Amino acid sequence: SATERMRIKSDGKIGFNTAIPPRDYCFHSGQADTNIQITNNTTGVDDSAGALIQQDGNDLYIWNKENSFFSFGTNAVERMRIDSSGKVGIGETSPLGKLHVKTGDSGASSVGASADEFVIEGSAHAGMTILSGTSDQGIINFGDSADINIGGITYNHTGDSLVFRANDAERARLTS
Repeated sequence: SATERMRIKSDGKIGFNTAIPPRDYCFHSGQADTNIQITNNTTGVDDSAGALIQQDGNDLYIWNKENSFFSFGTNAVERMRIDSSGKVGIGETSPLGKLHVKTGDSGASSVGASADEFVIEGSAHAGMTILSGTSDQGIINFGDSADINIGGITYNHTGDSLVFRANDAERARLTS
């Protein structure tokens, strides 16, 4: 048709459905809901494969429509991966839990099924830090459907004490 659909500017910026692309590659659909399909399918018939970037109103979705992983990287190195089952690995390409944060290889190849929601792994020391205000508390709660904090560990910065709770009551306290 006589309508311009694509423009390549002298600075190398490419615009689809826009005459003035603000970025290197710019796609403007003119619609509130937009889909961009990325696939290696040359027939263009199968829209169930490949990647999809979808805007639905103000919501943005990025999908890998294959039974494969989705990865993010910096400096030409993979930094984070979401595998095909939905597990997230930061520093790990084969996450052992729902969220697996890895700074080094411990040599472990599995974790207990009853404690696999959050995995922290390192080749030497491994740990977790909870930072809170100098007059506040750092808290780890244990709960269930009947009581969201029936047990827990609390560090009180004001009194410099560590409190252990079980069955919704303090059972031990370590003071400074």
